[in-house]
Amino acid sequence: MKCKLLSPAGDINSGYAAIEYGADEIYLGLKRFSARGLAHNFTPDELDIFTNFAKSKGKRVFLTLNTLVRQKDLKEVIEVLNIAKDAKVDGIIVQDFGIVNIINQYFKDDFEIHASTQMAIHNLDGAKAAEKLGIKRIVLARELSFDEIEHIVKNTTLETEVFIHGAMCYSYSGLCMFSALKNNLSGNMGLCTYSCREAFGDKLHFSMKDLWVGEDILKLQKIGVTSLKIEGRRKNPLYVGAVTDYYRKILDGKDAHKESDDLKVIFSRGNRPLETDKPIDKEHSGHKGLLIGKILSTTKDSFTFKTVRGFGKYDGLKIESDNLLELFGFPVKEIKVNGKKVNNVEKGDFVEVCFKDGEIKSKKIKKDDRVYLASDSKVKSSFSYEIPKESNFVSKIAIDVEIEVDDDLLIGKTEYSKAEIELSKIEPTKNPSIVYDNARKSFDKTKETSYVVRDIKIKNKGNIYVSVSDFNALRNELLNFEIAPTTHKEIEIEPLKIEASSDKVNWILKIDEEPSKYKGIIQMFNEVVVDIDTDFSFMDKDKVRIMIPTISRDGKAEKKAKDYYNQGYRKFMIDNIYGLSLLPKDADLKAYYNLYCLNQFAYFDSIPFTISPEDSEENIAELVEIFKDKAILPVIYNPPLFISGNKAFEEDYKDLGEYEYITKKDVYYVVEKQYKNRTEQLKKIDAKTRMIDLTFAKVDFKTIKDIMKNS
Repeated sequence: MKCKLLSPAGDINSGYAAIEYGADEIYLGLKRFSARGLAHNFTPDELDIFTNFAKSKGKRVFLTLNTLVRQKDLKEVIEVLNIAKDAKVDGIIVQDFGIVNIINQYFKDDFEIHASTQMAIHNLDGAKAAEKLGIKRIVLARELSFDEIEHIVKNTTLETEVFIHGAMCYSYSGLCMFSALKNNLSGNMGLCTYSCREAFGDKLHFSMKDLWVGEDILKLQKIGVTSLKIEGRRKNPLYVGAVTDYYRKILDGKDAHKESDDLKVIFSRGNRPLETDKPIDKEHSGHKGLLIGKILSTTKDSFTFKTVRGFGKYDGLKIESDNLLELFGFPVKEIKVNGKKVNNVEKGDFVEVCFKDGEIKSKKIKKDDRVYLASDSKVKSSFSYEIPKESNFVSKIAIDVEIEVDDDLLIGKTEYSKAEIELSKIEPTKNPSIVYDNARKSFDKTKETSYVVRDIKIKNKGNIYVSVSDFNALRNELLNFEIAPTTHKEIEIEPLKIEASSDKVNWILKIDEEPSKYKGIIQMFNEVVVDIDTDFSFMDKDKVRIMIPTISRDGKAEKKAKDYYNQGYRKFMIDNIYGLSLLPKDADLKAYYNLYCLNQFAYFDSIPFTISPEDSEENIAELVEIFKDKAILPVIYNPPLFISGNKAFEEDYKDLGEYEYITKKDVYYVVEKQYKNRTEQLKKIDAKTRMIDLTFAKVDFKTIKDIMKNS
């Protein structure tokens, strides 16, 4: 089976470029509820036009609604789904389980559901859970190896989608809270501030190289992956066209070496294959370009190198030097070959690049520094694309027209409008059918409007002749109106009515260390959430709730959870979609905060859920009001800012000033040293189920007792 090639479109022109250069599928977003909220994105009218154009070319279009959704945003989400329905998009890419449930309940026949990589599906149990939820395609976590991908593909009936090119997050997608908790702009709400690209101390310890799978996409095709996904909704049409062209040629069995070099010139941050033990570039986070040589010699006003690729005056070069903290980039203003000024150089030339005012000396550029081609005017001009006449691809609304010829007046009427004009001349006709033919010719010319005329009825008692030009004049008056689409589904959102199990305050203790360390306070809590790898055998089974880890790629956690279930343990806490399909139905589940529930539609099978650390106070209050004691409010907590599958340091612990880097079972965390305390919030929000969450939080017993006593 040949893989589909899925390209990004951050705006309509990028979408046209993707189609021009061979995309089978295009994914895009509107202005709201898109994980790339800072991209230009589409208006509803552009979505309609582009989807119609794409379908005329045999392409499929997927709309991203891959952010979390708060309770107050549900009406707007439904409006967006209605817009998607009217535009006839093929699928919706989703992170929030609430949107999954809304589609299943109200839009099941309108489009497919695709699970975004923001759901962090990373194992077979996650795929099985997605299938049970009515999801048709899963976008797998970008951290997975070929073997892990193959295991999922071979053991599920779902379509699978794998990222093959583009920017990489340090954290598992959907599990990053750095931007939200430190900058108050949530990546899960489409407003990521790219904190992992920043320096931590002396280096860019978490800045990932861009993914570049290249010809290894043929391995993914052999495995049976459905769709190969290119990242880049914040990139321009040039990039989208070039990267699509590159992978299209590989899939079609053509040589793509030139396209590879061109793509590096357009944008290359430093590249990594799908599997690597060196995923991070700690020195640079921006565009480098294509390496074209090393400096052979320098003067105070120039440097010389042998180029492996031609370039020209006004193209852009960058120098990478041990003497420079950042790449030194500049436009080429003067170049010489054999001492003569030239406008262009060829592969193999010894090129002297000239400057003024001793800039080379001031930058401390030296022999063996690397020279990159970072911009090439010829490359920029080589990726043209068709921009269609967009009025030809506007969805049309069918209308019926009634026309009456009354003496010297021509009167027209539709369901939405009425108009009349004076006839240019009055004369009878012996052939009344010609009047209808003229009307049809005129009213079929509606390409510049949003309407198509379905039926025409003419009342012409005097058999007066009416010319096409008279009908044109009537048409222009009659169809000069706007109407809103009438196919939107009206959906009333009724607040859920959840009965509280108890009016008493219940306290939950969550720990990630050995439970024996907490014997002095365990008795104070209704239940204790314990790490699955610790020894809790001394505790009463009814008191124990076993924490199933967020990430489990080796299958060990799943096996342990099932073993504990068989030993009679029934209480478990889950933190990823895979936990929904792991255990028999009689297991007593609670959800930790990475199984996000920020709205009433995201509530699963009466599973109590933990309030997200990045949720707003207003939304928390509303959730507690709706869900009563089913909403668990962490009072003490210290959520990881990053949860990663990528090793940043050789050691398992690293002090990063106000942060700590911690390794646990091949998962890498960045956490704050200072825990968070919500006791003041409890004065406004009377949550009945409260959690002291000591995961990554060091709190003495006295403080815990005081908090429980005074709140």
